Amino acid sequence: MLSLNLRITFVVIVVCRMYAGADGSVTISSSEVTVPEGLSLTLTCNYTGIDKLYVIRWTNNGKDSGHKYDITIEQSEPCTIFGKPGLDKTLFTYTCFTLTILNVTRDNQNDNLTCQANLNFNSGNSVIVSVSDAPSDPPVIEGYASGGTYNMIENSIENLTCSSSGGNPLANLTWSCFNNQMSSPIEQGRTVKRVVQWTARRNENARCTCTASHAVRPNKHQTAFVNVNILYSPSTPLFKLDNTAVGSSIRIVSDTIQTVECDSSGNPYPTTSDFTWIKGTNVVGTGPVLNWPGGVMVGDDGSYTCTVETTLTPSDQNPPKLQTFTRESALEGYSFMIQCVYSVGNPARTKSTITRLFNGTSWSGDSHTMHSINRADAGLHRCTVENTMDPTGADTQTGTDTADFEINAHPDLQTITVSYDEISLDSYTEIQESDNLGFNAAVTYEIMPVEKESTDYDALKDPVYKNTKRKNSMQKNL
Repeated sequence: MLSLNLRITFVVIVVCRMYAGADGSVTISSSEVTVPEGLSLTLTCNYTGIDKLYVIRWTNNGKDSGHKYDITIEQSEPCTIFGKPGLDKTLFTYTCFTLTILNVTRDNQNDNLTCQANLNFNSGNSVIVSVSDAPSDPPVIEGYASGGTYNMIENSIENLTCSSSGGNPLANLTWSCFNNQMSSPIEQGRTVKRVVQWTARRNENARCTCTASHAVRPNKHQTAFVNVNILYSPSTPLFKLDNTAVGSSIRIVSDTIQTVECDSSGNPYPTTSDFTWIKGTNVVGTGPVLNWPGGVMVGDDGSYTCTVETTLTPSDQNPPKLQTFTRESALEGYSFMIQCVYSVGNPARTKSTITRLFNGTSWSGDSHTMHSINRADAGLHRCTVENTMDPTGADTQTGTDTADFEINAHPDLQTITVSYDEISLDSYTEIQESDNLGFNAAVTYEIMPVEKESTDYDALKDPVYKNTKRKNSMQKNL
């Protein structure tokens, strides 16, 4: 049976704190600035006063109530502890002026020790114990189990996030991953994260490793890694007869038994179901080998096409991304179409919703047409796109992106003409006294079309990761 021995080292940091107004004749000094867990810390109470010293009193005012002991040492030779019921003497040893804490552990975190001379002169400083410890668990590559496989498409830009939780201070994270570029460490509470970005080409399969190091154990690092598998399209098919590559024109004697092999490679390697043979518009065979049962006949000559199609499925899963929206303007009474233009994520299947925010009305799909828009249709709207991601080693997640935009519904621009006795009036017109006034107002509408930037909408909706296809044709003559 394989046995695994782990050794974890902790360091105690001792901080001296000064107290204002205390008698300067009493101070504390420490034997060490830092103490590894499991060793001892010795504190000395120094008294320089002129009064005769009778007792030294040690007090721990730390946060842990189990360590809040109160120890009084009488100075008569030999020095002895003034009796305190329930005092656990296994935690410490002492002399007349020293107190030694045995087996310092993380439980001593924030112990705050002071000493007092003759029960009335307090020390001008205290010793605060801070335990430095390394994380108990190794780092984690988010979304992937250590030792798992990460599939990527060649030449794509990839990202992985490594995180480490616990430890005081937090661990230092580094990446080793192709031509990697690392982000600065990101601290979130008791967790530190670091992102790596890289790209790679075919046949460069390797590991991406995250290493966590810590000052407490400088020679004992913890790691997590994934094996990177680089996917690429199938090669252009080659035709073979009897395992010998031939050109695209093949001559075969009629009435003979003959097979033609379509050879292609890629990652993933093409399987039998990935090959399709087509003559004209008809599928005449599947699989890498084309044969003619009963032999080749005169009517079998013609052009044959071998198509190889594989599916590249990368591990990196990401939500869809909406295009930036601006304020939209429309004319009242006319049709107006809202479009949520986005780039698909991985997986490519995307659910789209359009919502009018002020009343919650929503429409499914990535477009909606208002056939006669009016001012009640104006206001803030929201596009929401989402997909369902199922990353390896993690729970299913919903990837979402939203974008808000405003619709303004304007009345038609119009020109008003005022006339008197069928004569158009300018802004200043003279009339005779006692004349009857009759005004006519004619309204002329001028339709101002709203211009929009054209967008290759269908292209933006195409999946980022398509099936990859290669094909080749041959001419068979009898």
